Amino acid sequence: MPHINRPSLKHETNFRTKDGDKWLPFTDDAQIQQMIDAFMVINSKVIWDKTILKSCNRAFANLPGHRDFATVWRDPGIYVSFNPNPDPGLSGITWKKDITLSSWLFKNPNAAA
Repeated sequence: MPHINRPSLKHETNFRTKDGDKWLPFTDDAQIQQMIDAFMVINSKVIWDKTILKSCNRAFANLPGHRDFATVWRDPGIYVSFNPNPDPGLSGITWKKDITLSSWLFKNPNAAA
């Protein structure tokens, strides 16, 4: 599973968008718990369901990099971080093996549904 970026991991991404978006560690316990819960849903609904996993693997293998979903999900170099940008038009950003999720996703309980 990807790492949930926390201060103790000392993971830093130096990339910044022109708008100054950042990849910060999660420090809020409720947000960390939401991430853990989301990862567990992915495990139960995708990883452990071989039919869905097969479909996801095919879709991911067609993306640049040609890695299937299971390979990406097991990659220990992937980190999910927090982006304090409150713009509801921005859900997240990826850069190499880093993913950042925008703060507004954690304020709206229906945003990820």
